Amino acid sequence: NTHGNPSGPMERDHIARLTLEGVILDDLAREDQLAELRDNPRVKAVLVRLDTPGGSAVAGMEIYRRLRDISASGKPVVA
Repeated sequence: NTHGNPSGPMERDHIARLTLEGVILDDLAREDQLAELRDNPRVKAVLVRLDTPGGSAVAGMEIYRRLRDISASGKPVVA
């Protein structure tokens, strides 16, 4: 989940906090959240907290790819 509301009207620049918990499986809502963090001009960086025993390799690679996309857009990603 995200703290704050990344899809809501944020009036100021901010660092987004994203928490990924539990077994990693395919999750379209999470993919949408990551795309929103990438595209939101008010998000200046993303702080990721992982608390997971693992899960699907495909889903893990998708998270990795989307975090790399955020980083490639010029926003620091820290996990």
